[in-house]
Amino acid sequence: MGKQLYTIGKVAKLMGIQPQLLRHYCDIGLITPEYIDPQTGYRYFSFEQLPDIDRTRFLLRCGLRLKEIKQVLREDNLPLLVELLNKERKQKQLEMQRAQDGMELIDWYINYFTFNSRSALDAPYQIRRLGKRFLLAVKCPDSYQPTDFYQLFSRIKNAPPYRDLKLTRQVTVLLDYEALLQKQFRRLYVGAFLIGDPGFQAPELLQIPAGEYYCFRANIHDEAWDPNQLRIPLADKEKPALTLASEYEASFSTYNNNPHELQLLFGDHILEEI
Repeated sequence: MGKQLYTIGKVAKLMGIQPQLLRHYCDIGLITPEYIDPQTGYRYFSFEQLPDIDRTRFLLRCGLRLKEIKQVLREDNLPLLVELLNKERKQKQLEMQRAQDGMELIDWYINYFTFNSRSALDAPYQIRRLGKRFLLAVKCPDSYQPTDFYQLFSRIKNAPPYRDLKLTRQVTVLLDYEALLQKQFRRLYVGAFLIGDPGFQAPELLQIPAGEYYCFRANIHDEAWDPNQLRIPLADKEKPALTLASEYEASFSTYNNNPHELQLLFGDHILEEI
């Protein structure tokens, strides 16, 4: 008794694939039919060939290409298969990291644009416990103006080793508190916060210490803004160690006069270059 043979239609049904896909596997030499009818050209397959078809489908799901699968099967090359799978695994890990980075940026931007809806920030101020953060920043010259930001900051943002950092697109400045009380904007540093830890040290990376920050919202560039809003209880006793102002876009149609969140940190904290 000869071995049982299956038509393309039967094999396709057993394997859960389209017949034309199985024909393609045959046309490129990936699968060789057990028998081809010389008169009709119909292709027939044996049971022993089904595992190769199943294996091919599985390896495609793993990310291998048909050309690679063909080489592995034809050469019966298990070491090559492991090498190809390891290579694909590294690629998948890279793609997963990129996807995770993208999710973190999306989450940050959603949070950024819901800032104005937070009723808690309508209070005169609130105390928020903030963890250690990292700010990619440059020192501001005395002549600095907001219109200088991109020209000044892009020099480091787009240069090694910073170009691959996950930066927010929110402008943050370190301000001179005493000057701000006089409604003068003496900017000490300007830059953007990182999402996460940079994992290395560099002169332009500032470590913003953890602590309890006095936070409030203000349109500090509005002529009607009253700097007495800065005179929170602790400020009557000591000068803040840090005064941060982070800009929030109120709309896409205006550049000036956007609201800011001011964060004041008191105590013996030191701004560190890491």
